[in-house]
Amino acid sequence: MFIRINRPLRSPGRRLLYGALALGAAVAQTDPGRARACLRESRELSTALGYQSAIDLTWEATISFAVGDQAAALELSRRAIQGLQWGGDRIRAGLVLHMIAGAFAATRPDAAAIIQGAAQAHAIGPAGRIVQLSSDLAAALGEERARELHARGADMNWDQAIAYTLTQITHALSELESGTQP
Repeated sequence: MFIRINRPLRSPGRRLLYGALALGAAVAQTDPGRARACLRESRELSTALGYQSAIDLTWEATISFAVGDQAAALELSRRAIQGLQWGGDRIRAGLVLHMIAGAFAATRPDAAAIIQGAAQAHAIGPAGRIVQLSSDLAAALGEERARELHARGADMNWDQAIAYTLTQITHALSELESGTQP
């Protein structure tokens, strides 16, 4: 499947795809079953249309995280980051990095702190969620360790941050497949 970075909303299929994604994101917290159905529909539409944009993947990852499908969310995030990186969309890639850091906070707090540090150093993110995640990581790791790991991420260049995040996603997906925890 060919991944495009952006494609105008010209075809009825694209409009349906974006409608399914928007609805899925809107109801993910209140009606996870409906959000999953929207996610399935968006994937089917992408297949029928013969391509999927990195932005579509970002929406799908967001919905997957919201409904608790960790494996799908990580896989979709990996594909989204690769497409966004290729297209030079650092803002959206940064948002995906913040989302991954949040997803890793409970099971991989060290990686979460590094990824969050890199995302904050190189891209903007949702301020309220960053503060909460920083607080959660400080509680899990201790203030000093959290600051140290955050600084390590901030010291990475953008390409290193992306490579590190993709490696962490690969490890997490392997652990999910094998049923082991980090």
